[in-house]
Amino acid sequence: MTRFIPLLAAAAFTAAPLFAQQTSGTITATLDLERHTWHVAGPADPRGSTWQGIDSRQKVRLVGYAEEEPSDDSTPLVLTFTAEGAPTEARSDDLTVELVRANTDQPLKAGPQNTTLTLTALNTMGGEMIVAGSFTAVLTPGGADRIVQTDAEEAVTLDGNFQATLQKAGEDTSAAAE
Repeated sequence: MTRFIPLLAAAAFTAAPLFAQQTSGTITATLDLERHTWHVAGPADPRGSTWQGIDSRQKVRLVGYAEEEPSDDSTPLVLTFTAEGAPTEARSDDLTVELVRANTDQPLKAGPQNTTLTLTALNTMGGEMIVAGSFTAVLTPGGADRIVQTDAEEAVTLDGNFQATLQKAGEDTSAAAE
C-alpha cells in the first residue's frame, strides 16, 4: 500500500495544472472596524481580475466582490499594482485601491501615496499567476492627490490581505473548463 502513495501523489501533481486554470482567491480586510471578504472575479467578468507582463514586470488587477456570483449591480473592490522579482522576494509598487460602496455617489479611492503593499508570493507559469500579499490603504471619496492622515475627515482605512490565482490578460481559459 505504501508504495502506491508516491504514485498517487505524482498523479495528483500532474493533474493539478488541469484544474488550476481557473481564477480564484479572496481578499479579506478590515473596513470600518468590521471584517469583510471579497471573492476574486475571473476574466470572464468584463471587470474581472487579470495580469499582464510588461518587460520584466507584471501589471496586476485584482477585482473582488462580496458575492461569489456577482450581479451587474455588485460593488467591487479593485487593487491594481505592478510587481517584479523572484517568487519569494517579490517587490511591488504603484498600488491603487478603489472601493465602490452601494448607495454612494463616489467610490472610495487611494493612490500610491496612501497605500502600502507587501507581496509574500508571486509566481508565474505560462498564462497563470499565483500572488499573495498584504496591504493598507487610506481611502477617501474620489481619492486624493496628497498624503491623507488616517484620522482625516471622510478617510477610511482598509487593512487586509489577498491570495489569488489569476489568468493572463487575453488568455483563453475555456479549454481548461471543459
